[in-house]
Amino acid sequence: MCEHLEIEEFGTYVISNGKEKERIATLLKCGSCKKFLTLDSQEIAKERISERTSFPREKMRTITVNLNDDIYERINALSKRQGADGDFSKIANELLGLGLHHYSRSELK
Repeated sequence: MCEHLEIEEFGTYVISNGKEKERIATLLKCGSCKKFLTLDSQEIAKERISERTSFPREKMRTITVNLNDDIYERINALSKRQGADGDFSKIANELLGLGLHHYSRSELK
């Protein structure tokens, strides 16, 4: 049984709940078994995922954080590699989501 410890992909997807009902959710894709999971590790069948998307602006919230120089430079370099040209907001949600996922997994052990 896979423990889903290696995350290959992270993003926001449109998920079909059947009978034309859809919802938007943040999903992780396991690098080992290739299954899609919610942040609380519930498996979502690939057939239910219709497309990758982004959260509507009205569902977004703002936080302010203080970062040390090392973390700031690492995020800046990552955002440039990902094509965001130093715009942290384009990857911040994914970074925090992945961090929360790994943090909560380590708490369970």
